[in-house]
Amino acid sequence: MLILPIGVVSYVAREPLLFPSLGPTVFIQVHSPRSQAARPWNNLVGHGVGVLAAVVALWLTGDMHGHSSAQAQSVVTLPRELAAAIAVGLATMDSLSYARRTRPGRRRQC
Repeated sequence: MLILPIGVVSYVAREPLLFPSLGPTVFIQVHSPRSQAARPWNNLVGHGVGVLAAVVALWLTGDMHGHSSAQAQSVVTLPRELAAAIAVGLATMDSLSYARRTRPGRRRQC
C-alpha cells in the first residue's frame, strides 16, 4: 500500500518513478522502523550513492546519452550491461567501505 501512490503518480506522469530499491526500503521502514537502516538520512545517502554510481558507470561506458531503460523497450546493449555491472560494483564497494567505517564496537582513533 505504501508504494501504490508512487505507482499511480508514475502512471499518470508516464515516468518510471518506481525503482527496484524502493521495495526493500519500504520493507525496512515498516518492519524495523527503529533500526539504523531505517533512518531517513541513511536512505537518502544510500539512494544518492546508487544514483551517483549509475551516472559514473554510464559516463565510463560512454552511454550517458543513450535511451533510458523505459524508452529502450527490451533492447539491451553491451554498454548498458557494462554500466549496470560497474554501478552495482561501485555501490557495493561504497556499502562495504561504510560498513567497515561504522562497525559497532570499533574503537575510534584520535
